[in-house]
Amino acid sequence: MQRPPATSLQVSRSKRLGWLFAGLIFLFLCAPLYSVWSAQAWERTLAVWAAWGVLSANLVLSWRRMPEGRLRWDGETWYWGSLSQPIKAVRIQYDFQRTLWVLLQPEHGQQFGVWLEADALNPERWRSVRRALVWCEETAWGAEGAVAPAAGIHP
Repeated sequence: MQRPPATSLQVSRSKRLGWLFAGLIFLFLCAPLYSVWSAQAWERTLAVWAAWGVLSANLVLSWRRMPEGRLRWDGETWYWGSLSQPIKAVRIQYDFQRTLWVLLQPEHGQQFGVWLEADALNPERWRSVRRALVWCEETAWGAEGAVAPAAGIHP
């Protein structure tokens, strides 16, 4: 398999994930509303509203804290962010064709995940980034389930 050419993708907060979280918040709103409608004890109603508030806040904060930056492949190594921090390892966790959940392990620092989404305005860029990610996974060395080296197949 031939090494994919250099490419990059601007990563922003996932709109699809944001809509999913918003849908979950409104879906879970049914529990506190039912609690009020069924005239349950005020302690139980208060507890259900508090649980809904905590859940909603966690979903909103986790979406707001999603990493944003540029993911760049130079043909040899992956880089992240405006400072072009080298990435030691990449791993595709979930592949939904138009959306990917990718774990990035920087050379220095803690592993983190990013949602990558296809850009409707530039589908060729999406295909090139996806091709490079899949190539890195397929040519990686090491045990099954290990984090794939981002810099090709050399141990």
